[in-house]
Amino acid sequence: MRVVVDTNIGKIEDKVQDGFLDFPVEYYLRIVKALIQNGIQIQRPILNRPALPDNSDDKIPECAIAGQCNTIVTFNTRDFPKNILDQYNLLAMTPGKFIKSGGL
Repeated sequence: MRVVVDTNIGKIEDKVQDGFLDFPVEYYLRIVKALIQNGIQIQRPILNRPALPDNSDDKIPECAIAGQCNTIVTFNTRDFPKNILDQYNLLAMTPGKFIKSGGL
C-alpha cells in the first residue's frame, strides 16, 4: 500500500511526548521505521489540482496522485472531504485508523 503522510504528521511526536495517543507508542515507532524504509520524494510537476476547502491542503492529494498512492494519513480528515477524494480514488484516515486497518 502506498500512502501520503500529511505534513502535520509531526503532531504524532507531540502526542507521544504528551502521552496522548489513540494507539500504543510501538505503533508510532512502526510509522517512523516505515517512513524511513519506504519513503519517496515526489519531484515531478503535479498537474492534478483537487479543489479542497482549504487550497493550502491541495498539495497533499496532489502528491498522492503523483505518487500513485491510495491513502492520505492525516489527523485532519475533515479537511479532505470524501466526495472530492472519491474522484481520485483516494481515502483519508487518521494514523491510528491506518495502523489498526493493517496499514503497517
